[in-house]
Amino acid sequence: LFRQTTDRADKDNKRQIIAAGNSGVVYLINFENYEKRSALRGHTDSVNCLALEENLLFSGSDDKSIIVWVKLKYMIISRPLTLVLLEIDQEYMIARIDASKVPIRDLLMIKETGHLVACGKDGKIKVWDYTSQVVIRV
Repeated sequence: LFRQTTDRADKDNKRQIIAAGNSGVVYLINFENYEKRSALRGHTDSVNCLALEENLLFSGSDDKSIIVWVKLKYMIISRPLTLVLLEIDQEYMIARIDASKVPIRDLLMIKETGHLVACGKDGKIKVWDYTSQVVIRV
């Protein structure tokens, strides 16, 4: 699986390729030199599909789950009498949705509604509100 993206939030406008497969790992690869920039681990089986919306990445797998990843540029750490702002520029898992009783085959993000559409191996389509992890339609 491959997706190409231009990170709009990145001032350098770095382009990257998002790749995944049988290892269960999602890789972010620099488009210019093909070096792996990040390895996103969270799935326990093959990753079959990817969907991208702004700074959110969704991955669907044979492990019957959907993982929501977010790119964070900065992290704020609170200490007594101090707030520390760290530039981290990394991706993190923010949700794991146990989406189905069968492997996930395809994902589609509907930008206008903020819903995620998932299709399982059984051919059933579910519409998710991914923020609350609730199925809206089957």
